[in-house]
Amino acid sequence: MKILLISDDNFVLDIFNEAYKNSLHETIMINDNSEPLYIMSSVCRIKPTILLIDDDFLKPNSAHILKSIKEFLRNLYVIFTTSDAGIELGREISQIGIQYYAIKPVSKNDLQDAVYSIYLLHKKITQHV
Repeated sequence: MKILLISDDNFVLDIFNEAYKNSLHETIMINDNSEPLYIMSSVCRIKPTILLIDDDFLKPNSAHILKSIKEFLRNLYVIFTTSDAGIELGREISQIGIQYYAIKPVSKNDLQDAVYSIYLLHKKITQHV
């Protein structure tokens, strides 16, 4: 399973580095370029199972980028993190189709639980195909 992190949040990156460095999950990070076309083309090229998008890294383009990506990769599982507690962003993002929405600060256990629950869901779905 491929996990793609689009974030420059060191806390989030450290969680994934620590949790999945010796696992069967391949973790790829994009934290050096927040240009929308670069992000969209990278996601479509990598085709991850799970995409973690950090709104703070992609602001103000997060929703637009996610919507464009989901048009091409409909079955992509998404974890969305943000420090914006506004209800408008939550409404907009939830309509795109995400599995986990977290307002920062997010705990290590919450992120790992989100990945594990998505993993179980993905495993269940792919066994029936």
